[in-house]
Amino acid sequence: MNFLRNALALSALLLFVVAPQSLSEKIRSTSAQAPDSSLKKQNVNDLDYATFPKRKNSEAAVIEWGHSAIINAVDAVAATFGVQPTSGAFFEVEASPLLASPLNAHVPLDNCDDVVGNIVLMTSSREMSFLDLALRAKDCEAAALVVVLVPEDDEGEGEAGADYIYPMEGDGDDEEAASIDFPCVMISLSSGNMLASAGEDQKSMPDRVRLYSGGDRPYFEDVSQISPMVYLIHNLLAGDEEADYLIGLAKNKVSKYGGEPNYLEGTAETSPQKSSLSRSFLWKGKFLDSTISAIDERIQQVTGFPPEHLSDFQVNMYESNGFESPHYDSMKSFYHEQSASILIFLTDGHEGGELVFPAADPPIKIRPKKGMGVVWHNSDENGQLDNHSVHGELRVAGNDAGDVKYTVKKWVFAQPQSHTRSIILPILFIPFGGQAPAFVKSFYNFCLTKWGADTGCERFHQAVIMILGLLVCGIVSIIGKLKDNMEKKKPEEKGKDSKKKK
Repeated sequence: MNFLRNALALSALLLFVVAPQSLSEKIRSTSAQAPDSSLKKQNVNDLDYATFPKRKNSEAAVIEWGHSAIINAVDAVAATFGVQPTSGAFFEVEASPLLASPLNAHVPLDNCDDVVGNIVLMTSSREMSFLDLALRAKDCEAAALVVVLVPEDDEGEGEAGADYIYPMEGDGDDEEAASIDFPCVMISLSSGNMLASAGEDQKSMPDRVRLYSGGDRPYFEDVSQISPMVYLIHNLLAGDEEADYLIGLAKNKVSKYGGEPNYLEGTAETSPQKSSLSRSFLWKGKFLDSTISAIDERIQQVTGFPPEHLSDFQVNMYESNGFESPHYDSMKSFYHEQSASILIFLTDGHEGGELVFPAADPPIKIRPKKGMGVVWHNSDENGQLDNHSVHGELRVAGNDAGDVKYTVKKWVFAQPQSHTRSIILPILFIPFGGQAPAFVKSFYNFCLTKWGADTGCERFHQAVIMILGLLVCGIVSIIGKLKDNMEKKKPEEKGKDSKKKK
């Protein structure tokens, strides 16, 4: 470790140029934009929040089509009437999807004969209740009903947006609702458009689809379609085991966060009085164990983010009264701008600790749910910082030692990660227990504050390559010396043996 420190110091000297500004001044100039001053004056606990999640595993459903390696799916939510997702019948529906005629079913269907035994799609309308649509499908002996929710407003914004869905209710007619003996689900308008063009000619629906309960599979819940863009991924982790595994990896490695900038691991400068948490960055790079690899692959599959643009995991621990004040994730860092963030709750059941977006309209509050992921975009469509993406985590209530909240975070960067990040640094940090030592973080901060983000990153890369070269040379030199010593000992041992024989 002393050799590594000396190598880093030598690299710094070789790259040194007198800084035009003081370190603290440059840190402030390159850190993330501070939250709006109006937010500082507000108590984030007093805002009138829209609270999530609203969907439950027990109402989640999936419509899937395709085969072999090409599988497509859209999320659905089950109605409060009809066969429920907890029933085995949900796993038995595989049939051809057909559009109702007329599509909004305001009169009896004229393609009833074709609907028999198949999955019928209808659109929502003001003229027909959801139960009325289900009764139309029942009259035609449909195997299942899929209702496409069509926004009633012209803009398609807010809760009437193209991705919004919710459980359909029976409007109080218990007898008619009880007569529905097949699955009834709602899908969003965007999902309906996707399904309508999923056939081989991309102009029709697929020949067959499968409808089944969401169970413990990942499914989405839309939170905000406008700035900031936020959505939830339920069951992003496969059971409690993966969450507990991530906690176990970081539990003995977390250190108190004092508000200092740590650009190497994606943390901007904040006031230590405005946050109370501990964190650990898991430097894995391309050297993933089976559990981390499975989690990473699932994140890539459900989000669509390229793997080379994803950071390693940062585990955050909030003990009783722990919190994090509103801040932005986007900043000039080791991997350029963090265009999006992925946060996964590793614990739940404690009071408080909600993730909040106070600048959203309306403000958003997301309750911790173990294994659930939250994805939000830090940049707008022009690549500029989205001022509404400011977020924080409310105080964890309680005084018991067991009142501890854990989250894990990944960033999605605009540019792919370098080999320095994904290969070299994880190797160099092995002697330090897989953690970045403080002097490396300080050196990286120095590079960015002295030369700016792009040039500073390049200088840091050069220094790391130089360190690696020095280490390789040192190892080769040590091996050479050991080999020479062994060869010198051989004649001496032969001489001793010959003397013994005499």
